[in-house]
Amino acid sequence: MNVFAHPFAVVAITTLTTSMAFATRAVGNAGDGNGCDDVLVGAPMHSGPAGAQAGKGYVFSGRDGTRLCAKDGEVAHNRVIVSAFGFDGESGGNGGGQNSGKVYVFEAAGGAPSLATLTATGPAPANYRLSGGSDIYQPVNSFVFSPDGQRVAYSIRRQGQSANEIHTVLVDGSAPPQPLNRTLADGDSVVQYIVAPDGSRIVYVTSSMKLYSVPSDGSATETQLGERLDGGFSNGVIESPGFAYSPDGLRVVYRAQDDSGRFALYSVLADGSAAAIKLSGPLAPDTDVDFYFVVSPDSRCVVYLTGSEIDQTFDLYSVPVDGTAAPVKLNGPLNPGSGVAQGFVIAPDGRRVFYLVDDLYSVPIDGSASPVDIGQLLPTKFSTFFRLTPDATHAIYDASDLQTAQTEIYSVPLDERSTPAKLNGPIVDGGTGVHHPLGLEPFSISGDSRRVVYTADQEVLGKAEFYSVPVDGGGASVKLNGDLCGQSLVVFSQISPDSQYFVYVAPQATPRCLYQVFSRRIDGSGSPMQLSGTFLGPQPQPNGFPQAPRFRITPDSRQVVYVADQDSDLVWELYVAPIDGNGAPMKLNGPVTKGVDLVSFSITPDGSRVVYLADQTDVVGLWAASLDAVPFLTPTLTATPTTTLTPTTMPTVCDGNCNGDDHVAVDEVLTLLKAALGQGEASSCALGVPAATSVDVSLILRAVNHAVGGC
Repeated sequence: MNVFAHPFAVVAITTLTTSMAFATRAVGNAGDGNGCDDVLVGAPMHSGPAGAQAGKGYVFSGRDGTRLCAKDGEVAHNRVIVSAFGFDGESGGNGGGQNSGKVYVFEAAGGAPSLATLTATGPAPANYRLSGGSDIYQPVNSFVFSPDGQRVAYSIRRQGQSANEIHTVLVDGSAPPQPLNRTLADGDSVVQYIVAPDGSRIVYVTSSMKLYSVPSDGSATETQLGERLDGGFSNGVIESPGFAYSPDGLRVVYRAQDDSGRFALYSVLADGSAAAIKLSGPLAPDTDVDFYFVVSPDSRCVVYLTGSEIDQTFDLYSVPVDGTAAPVKLNGPLNPGSGVAQGFVIAPDGRRVFYLVDDLYSVPIDGSASPVDIGQLLPTKFSTFFRLTPDATHAIYDASDLQTAQTEIYSVPLDERSTPAKLNGPIVDGGTGVHHPLGLEPFSISGDSRRVVYTADQEVLGKAEFYSVPVDGGGASVKLNGDLCGQSLVVFSQISPDSQYFVYVAPQATPRCLYQVFSRRIDGSGSPMQLSGTFLGPQPQPNGFPQAPRFRITPDSRQVVYVADQDSDLVWELYVAPIDGNGAPMKLNGPVTKGVDLVSFSITPDGSRVVYLADQTDVVGLWAASLDAVPFLTPTLTATPTTTLTPTTMPTVCDGNCNGDDHVAVDEVLTLLKAALGQGEASSCALGVPAATSVDVSLILRAVNHAVGGC
């Protein structure tokens, strides 16, 4: 059965565009029992007697296009949607709206139209709580998505206790949360946790330094994988919980104390079905395996550091993840007091490792050849940070000069034969060059590997500004930001996933130097666009820096979600705005007391929702908000008793009355005229054109008569 089989089906769809007509369906004998497929249309954005966006449902005759009956929504903003129906008294379907709402089913009963009302009782509305509303739980501390975005794991504390637990919940809110660590010992508490690459399991370490694995759906109790772990570390740029999944999800690699009291590296099957294997070889006196280690993308090897954490003199090693061979040292001889830095990177194909020892080096992951100096820095320069381009063709790295105290950035192809190219423009006299703020990276690389964005004082001494440059240095840098306030502080920035936009936070050039969220085309075309509203005031932080909003970009690169106090001073709330600036920000959270956590909010991988921490009740809970313009959820429907609906007798179609209000306006006549001239579609005046009638001079004349004398 084709909903467009009858000409009036098209009419029904297009007539209600101003009310956002959704869920148009062909319905067998829905309204009159005449054997023809009738047409059912839902207009969820229709504003009627109940108020704005209450919605409305219509049934049109499939035989002659007349409107058989209609039903206004009962509650404002419920956005009634009519959809999915059966035949001859068999009803069913799905629907919903911002606040679940109802689904109205028109069906034939003894030849007379009747109305059944179905109440949505399934997944939550546009803004809903995920962490459960029980009073026995204290604030949620943190959360993380499963890789597929279907489930979220979070840490929460019981009332009157100091122990953190791990719960998981479906991100659509369609089921209650599941506690996972059921056998947590008294006084023990979850410290760190990660989700398996396939989302099936969660691995966590407790305050007793034990490592556990548990199914993420709570279908089984946890299994202990290891013990004597440490609590992980973070220096603002590099973070590690001290354990990690292999990309294939089969193993967990972790750092723990061995029998001698030194920290070694271990590997264990993620389900705990076999004993752990020690990976690191014998350690020299006063040395340990470092917190920072990386499993190769192909899950075959682990690369790690060993050395003294006191003087930071580390060597680089590689070992098979299953322990089938001894570790291999990768770096060459080190000068006294020097060592391999944390932050080394394995190439996407798993074949080479890139690392820093003042300069940038490349070495095979199996140690089959000596390291190659690809940074080619002068003796007076040293590097502290680098990244590979996503396509693994270039390395981008910083270089600080001991004599001038300036930092610049370079790009070098990974073919190990080319000369590096400097990317930044000339630094202002006395300037420090490329900035590397604490806790932030000094540059970003676009996902298409074509451009690098960095911050530097190239124009005004001490004023860090954003610049974009081709990744190979084959073009001049262009400034991305507009006028900034005073000696601006670089706070937060990000390149959109599609590599088209650069979004950043910066203080506006106003007397109060308030921070705003801006976007700009990454190539510098166009002008900076302010995405956020006017913030009411910066919030001081313990380190003396003003608090500034953080943001996330949706995976489709169309929206920016940010936290700001633009409605109430120092009450931080969650907003979404189009990345191109063509639209005002919209608030996502419900009423709050102190507000939304400034950092703890994330967008689901499919971009449909944002999950965040906020005190929308007495304590901080885990909440979700829809990022869809009109959220569509699939609820469980419960039928209420069927009530009889008196059919309406429809008058003859009023020629030219496009919107069905029994009055023909001048713009409706112009719509018909454009359709007759081929400059528009007849469907844009659906209710004003009788079925099986073409738009011609005679129809336009009748419409003019109706405009003068009424319908």
